[in-house]
Amino acid sequence: MTNKNNIAFKVKEYLFHLSNANDENGIRPFEGWKFARVDLSGKKAIEHGYYPTVVAEIGAKDMDDFSQSVLQELGLNYPKVHVSDHKIPSSVGDDYFVAFCADRVRR
Repeated sequence: MTNKNNIAFKVKEYLFHLSNANDENGIRPFEGWKFARVDLSGKKAIEHGYYPTVVAEIGAKDMDDFSQSVLQELGLNYPKVHVSDHKIPSSVGDDYFVAFCADRVRR
């Protein structure tokens, strides 16, 4: 499997999980999802602070292609999944792509 095919497969798998999390948790359109490109400590912080989260371990070298493909596919094929912010913050050594609902804070 080539790298492009591998990324395309990971994108479809990630969006499947994101769509399921959206439906299972009753995320309303005004809540929306946010994305972050983070390292392990950032992933843990988001998972500790928000629920639900959807995480993919991608690797820094494929992160740009993956994040662009996710946003592009969301706009075309997933109208129920609302993204509140299309700017994706990144950090050095970002190996994880995390979706979270910023309005749903763990208590």
